[in-house]
Amino acid sequence: MTYIVCPIQKSKPHKAIMVCKQCKYNKKCKGYQEYLMEREKEVKILNETNNNIPMFPVESKNIKAVGYNANTRTLRIQFKQGTFYDYFGVPPEIFQQLMVAVSKGTFFGLAIKGKFEFNKIEKVVAKED
Repeated sequence: MTYIVCPIQKSKPHKAIMVCKQCKYNKKCKGYQEYLMEREKEVKILNETNNNIPMFPVESKNIKAVGYNANTRTLRIQFKQGTFYDYFGVPPEIFQQLMVAVSKGTFFGLAIKGKFEFNKIEKVVAKED
């Protein structure tokens, strides 16, 4: 996790989660800009590493398929409307519980949504053999 200090407010170091809490979305905050650059690098590395997560179709009203990379602890979910999301830092137990859950959508809402950092995937590259 990246820690930043807002140069405008002279804040104590704090976790940078999407925006500098002290700056209230102030894009002039040097710390916020540094955080965005670091986050962009992290996402690029994770995306390159996670390009070929095998996806498993599931029976659900909202979820089409689920995949997991144990090395990076990344859970990928494809929703029925076609969007893909990667959830970071997901323990293997959560993936296993999701796969055996009677209601995948309910389990997702209770155990994953809002609990893990995520990234919407714009393009998923399938591995070609």
